[in-house]
Amino acid sequence: MKSTAMHLTSVTILIGTLAVPIVASAVSCGDVITTSETLTEDLSCDSTIFNPSLTIEGPSGRLDMGGYTLMCVNATGDGILLTGTAARLSNGDIQECFDSIQIEGTGSHRVSTINIIDSDDDAIVINSSFNTVTDTSSFNTDDDGIDIGSSSNSNIITNNIIDTVDDEGIELDGDANFISGNEILNTEDGIDLDGSFNVVVLNTIDSNDEAGIELRGEFTTVVNNSINNNNVGIEIYDADNNTITGNEASDNTSYGIYLLDLNATQNVIVSNTAIDNGIFDLFSPLDLDCSSSNVWAGNIFVTSDPACLD
Repeated sequence: MKSTAMHLTSVTILIGTLAVPIVASAVSCGDVITTSETLTEDLSCDSTIFNPSLTIEGPSGRLDMGGYTLMCVNATGDGILLTGTAARLSNGDIQECFDSIQIEGTGSHRVSTINIIDSDDDAIVINSSFNTVTDTSSFNTDDDGIDIGSSSNSNIITNNIIDTVDDEGIELDGDANFISGNEILNTEDGIDLDGSFNVVVLNTIDSNDEAGIELRGEFTTVVNNSINNNNVGIEIYDADNNTITGNEASDNTSYGIYLLDLNATQNVIVSNTAIDNGIFDLFSPLDLDCSSSNVWAGNIFVTSDPACLD
């Protein structure tokens, strides 16, 4: 009888143990996420206490926001920090943070399907390499939409919407980054290119206060972008060995394509369309006889200064 009773007791304990549901721990303000987690409710985090509000640490840290919202109360701290290697963030909204997303660490992180509203500084800051930011949107940002630092190389920035930004839509200081398929509206400069060996292709850059693209870097390719209704379409400063081809830079208030520095050399500006710009379609005022090493050829335009530009 004793052994039977002990057996029944063991079975009862085992059944009771199996019957207890396994409940995943909720994500809370200040957490460092090192496993795969999903938000199950909105989070409102006091930035004076939690800065950043959440940290995702790779390689195993993952956060699916589940369509919910992270809000930074007091807006003095950052929203979400990705660090380590290959962290992941997706599927939610971030509101009223200082920098909404910081991407740091070794790199190879991925941010996708995130909506960012009312950033008090930058919407997304990248200070590492080999990251992907795709299918995000940012609206009403007090500084830059996406700020890519000088040591941030080989990042992929695709299919994002950046609208209503007080400074640059994309500020790009790193090298060998790929910027494609983005829509950039209502900023100061749409894309500010200071790095080298970058590729900027098939973006729509419209209705910005200054230049659609401001180019200062080297060995960069700017191809097949739509750059209309800005103050200037493409503005080239002290920039060498760049290729600018197949772009449309029309209906801008001042100039379509403007090369304004004699220190800009060996740039190839070919097969672009620049029509109905307010002052000149093509403008290189310091190269009066078109004798510089820059190549202008096969562009479609109506007005130019000097007249020898092609």
